[in-house]
Amino acid sequence: MLVNVHLARGNAELRTEQAEGLREWAKVQTAPVILAGDCNFDFNFLTKRGNKGHAAFFAGAVFREAVPEQLIDTNWSDRNDDGQDDYPDSCLDFGAFCENGCKVNGSCKVIVRDGDFPDTKATSDHRPLLVTFQLGDSE
Repeated sequence: MLVNVHLARGNAELRTEQAEGLREWAKVQTAPVILAGDCNFDFNFLTKRGNKGHAAFFAGAVFREAVPEQLIDTNWSDRNDDGQDDYPDSCLDFGAFCENGCKVNGSCKVIVRDGDFPDTKATSDHRPLLVTFQLGDSE
């Protein structure tokens, strides 16, 4: 199953509830689950930690993250209009998977294009991910 998400940005409590709900839903699935999208987990490259939603989502080892081969900032946000990225060296966008009895190998790469940051009316505020999965028997 493929699930594309956009979890709550401005409401940390709701985002954490959404992450917990996705994790609990995945626990009862019988097929492999691939989840990708804007999780708004604010994963910081330096501390190797995300917000409470990130912790809730990956608790209990239900989902495993397809970690980008090179950690590159995936989001530009300048809510205070100072011309600086409010979340430098962070990743909001994730590819993750739940094996559910099937061996799943994944690779992940952040796609960078010339001029994609900073965010303007002509660019997206996110960099896309290229996530490749290989499904196969658990043996």
